[in-house]
Amino acid sequence: MRKQYRIKDSSEIKTVLNARKKKADGFFSLYVRPNGLSHFRFAVSVGKKYGNAVARNKIKRQVRMVVANHVKRRLGMDIFIIIRPSAAQLSYQSIEKKLKQLINAQKNLRGENS
Repeated sequence: MRKQYRIKDSSEIKTVLNARKKKADGFFSLYVRPNGLSHFRFAVSVGKKYGNAVARNKIKRQVRMVVANHVKRRLGMDIFIIIRPSAAQLSYQSIEKKLKQLINAQKNLRGENS
């Protein structure tokens, strides 16, 4: 994904977290905040408890792929995804299904149609 779709600055991530618009399941936490731009931006975080660097990078690549394929680019939101250690047991198809459910639930909270 292009750099314009990434949130890199920790202060921007903190503002997304402080917005307190959160949806979570046992595997992922999804935070959103309107960003005033014509496109979405996102960041992914996974803690060291998840596994070694190879496992953490693999899950981050998989989550980025799901976001790239299933989030509408014109959605003017900042999205922050926290990956929990329990997600290590999920296959790619399960990751895709769970994240799509969270994204759709977040849209419903804001009153949008998918």
